[in-house]
Amino acid sequence: MKNRGFYTTILTSVGAGLEYYDFTIYAMLAPFIGLNFFPSTNSFATLINTFCVFAVGYLVRPLGGVIFGHYGDKHGRKKMLIFVMALMAGSTLLMGVLPNVNATGYYIGLVFVICRLAQGISFGAEMPCSLTFISEHAGKSYRGMNCGIMASFVTIGVLLGCFVVYLLSVNLTKNQMFAWGWRIPFILGGFLAVVAYFVREKTSETRYFKNKDNCCEYPVRTLFVRNFSGVVKGIGIVLFPSCFILFFLAIPAYLIDIFGFAAPDIYFSTMVSYGLTIIALPFFGWLSDIFGRKKILITVLLVFILFGGLLFELLHVGNNSSLLLFMLGYQLIISAMAGCYYPLLSELFPTNVRYSGVAVAYNFTYAAASFTPIAVSFIFKTFNNIYSISAFFIVIAVISLISCFFITECAGKVLD
Repeated sequence: MKNRGFYTTILTSVGAGLEYYDFTIYAMLAPFIGLNFFPSTNSFATLINTFCVFAVGYLVRPLGGVIFGHYGDKHGRKKMLIFVMALMAGSTLLMGVLPNVNATGYYIGLVFVICRLAQGISFGAEMPCSLTFISEHAGKSYRGMNCGIMASFVTIGVLLGCFVVYLLSVNLTKNQMFAWGWRIPFILGGFLAVVAYFVREKTSETRYFKNKDNCCEYPVRTLFVRNFSGVVKGIGIVLFPSCFILFFLAIPAYLIDIFGFAAPDIYFSTMVSYGLTIIALPFFGWLSDIFGRKKILITVLLVFILFGGLLFELLHVGNNSSLLLFMLGYQLIISAMAGCYYPLLSELFPTNVRYSGVAVAYNFTYAAASFTPIAVSFIFKTFNNIYSISAFFIVIAVISLISCFFITECAGKVLD
């Protein structure tokens, strides 16, 4: 059977990858951003101010999802997909060309925060819109694989951000990075996003949206009144992978401070594991099309609940080989989960509230999961052993496992 949505998936996924590139480079360039826009006599205060602005980008994600979800369910997915890309392109490009506080005064920091808010709103709308758009374009036999391809491009976007910043860091001095080098990734990201905007213009509206005959005036209200169970199931299923993913972003600090691994070895293992993820995501999406999302999710969660402690035990070995195995195993679990829950989210909701439903379930779960690094730090400080961390994730995995038993398998079936 021909994958009729493959072309649209690629066009959409390029934009999704660039969204993640734009959002990722902020964290990587935080020290230079802080010195340019939020200077303080205390360097720690400067960094805290910068990461507070970084956190704002995450906290407004649910708002972006709800707003764009409402209009996407009323006026079409393609319109929102293009507008989201334009918003990210404009805000990222502006962040790269804004003069610093020395040239204009402290009010420019407020303008930078507004740009960050626009980035966050766009980011909160991007993934739910892309998932909805791709799922509705894909044939019933390819939803999982196509959503996996999109997730793979997201990982490529993160890697691209890492690579661009790495190239600058090894070719420019610290003073050059502070003066103008940090701007290059933002300007590049802005221009690439403009290209992605025109790429997305070549896509067409989904037949599900064009053919729907049950349009509602207030999709979000309808979602909570008639499809609230779908939201609860979606949150339950996404809870474990979202916490697992966000902890992975913070794990270098634990590996350095607690286990004594060298930073270059950590970053090398991280890059290799991301390479595995790029390949594994479409593969597990394809498997979910064949065997069903529910079966694979339940299998992965059961395996982690029973043997997750062994994964963290690898860190006690203490050599680079065990570190690499840990990273690869960690990302393999993420890939297996993401290859299933991405298409599953779109299958939980009918066409008239699908974008809103995916946006609410996805963004609110990730907003809550953003506290995972703090929770893990508290748990480790209390019990002072790695097994307490694995136990924490096992408890969350049990919650997601229970949620899986309440979903109906929709792989291979036509969307509502």
